[in-house]
Amino acid sequence: MRLKQYGKESLLDRYAELPLKGKVPPGATDADREFFERFAPGADKKKSGMKRFTIPCDFAGKKYPFHVYILTGPRGYAELQDQFRWVAEIRGGEVPAEVRANFLRLNQIATENNVDFMELCVSELGSEQPKKEK
Repeated sequence: MRLKQYGKESLLDRYAELPLKGKVPPGATDADREFFERFAPGADKKKSGMKRFTIPCDFAGKKYPFHVYILTGPRGYAELQDQFRWVAEIRGGEVPAEVRANFLRLNQIATENNVDFMELCVSELGSEQPKKEK
């Protein structure tokens, strides 16, 4: 699943056996080594993580806050679209068109500028967690 998320399905062809999380397979190239090490304990979570955002969703005419999770890597936007579809098909809700359009715009910017979609969302939308009022 992680390989698909990061667009690294080709690793399945290069390594007969994939290592445990955070371990590096014998004979790994430098680029592959860097990828596998992202998942080791203590690794930089910005390279392999996800961020939670709260978006408004409409459920039978009522607006409710709903958490979505944006993943780092080239499939970040596709994974977000899967969550939007889940809201509609399973929960019977609707993500407002404006919210979908804003994320699509950010994905286009990320693609055009070769930056990570998740990191762009954090920088453009602010903190992934709403600030708690005291």
